[in-house]
Amino acid sequence: MSKSVNLSEYIHPKMDILFLALNAPEVSNSNAHWFSRNLSFWNLLYDAGIINSRIYNPLEGDIKVFGTNTFNWNNMTIGVTDLNREQVETQSNKVNTTKVQVDKVLGILDDTDTQKLCIMHSKAAKEFAKHGIIKSNNSYGKIGQYKGTEIFNVPFHNASVPNKASYYKMLLTNTVITQGQKAVKEIPEIQIIKKAQPLNSSNVFYLPDGMNSITESDIKAGTIRITIAAKEYFKREAVKLHIEINGQIFCARYIIREGRSDLLRIGKQALNLLGVKPGGRLKFTKFDALRFKIEKS
Repeated sequence: MSKSVNLSEYIHPKMDILFLALNAPEVSNSNAHWFSRNLSFWNLLYDAGIINSRIYNPLEGDIKVFGTNTFNWNNMTIGVTDLNREQVETQSNKVNTTKVQVDKVLGILDDTDTQKLCIMHSKAAKEFAKHGIIKSNNSYGKIGQYKGTEIFNVPFHNASVPNKASYYKMLLTNTVITQGQKAVKEIPEIQIIKKAQPLNSSNVFYLPDGMNSITESDIKAGTIRITIAAKEYFKREAVKLHIEINGQIFCARYIIREGRSDLLRIGKQALNLLGVKPGGRLKFTKFDALRFKIEKS
């Protein structure tokens, strides 16, 4: 028995960007939230400057970015839909694409004032190219035009493509990159300003975030995993930190791990004093680069 799609489109009368993915994968469909398997898509938007503040819970990303514009650069209005809105499938090679689906997306563009359509899956781009809507699906950046809407192509957020954020940043510039090219001249459309600081600019943040959790193994090892979104609060070097817990100061070792969560080795005694349990949550307050306070949230 086939599963029904639980992901509701975010379509607005006027959109600066409409993201077009391929279809609903199992995890996101089960969560009923777009791109909610992990934080990779939301981190990519932040690194590209499309959103001004990090998303710390993937179950809230679509609500904050597609449902409102307060997190978005220059208060842009951003929407999202899938090419195939009928099929729930994680393996893209099993997803069907048709001209009818392409025509439905074009119908959205006809009914809305959409500045840019961003195709973010190679299979979706291939279907658009097959029917002559775009000339090629082998380039990133602006690859076509439909009436008043510019059409862009970017790598999917979990694709093994280096420097993916640079391609998403092209939504704020007019750039074309043939896949495999390195040197590219950018033609600015709008001035890209410095990213705003995260909303928790008081240096208060929480762990774990998103789909992560504190495990019994973490507690036994006396270790707190510092996930990608929280790494910005720590010096990007192995250092010893002073951690305040219930009025006591502990010395903790910070370990950097590229492509994975960093580790804060604080010791079993400190975690026991916190009273943290598997599945619990911690509140961090940063005083300076080497001093933090941790409380059970």
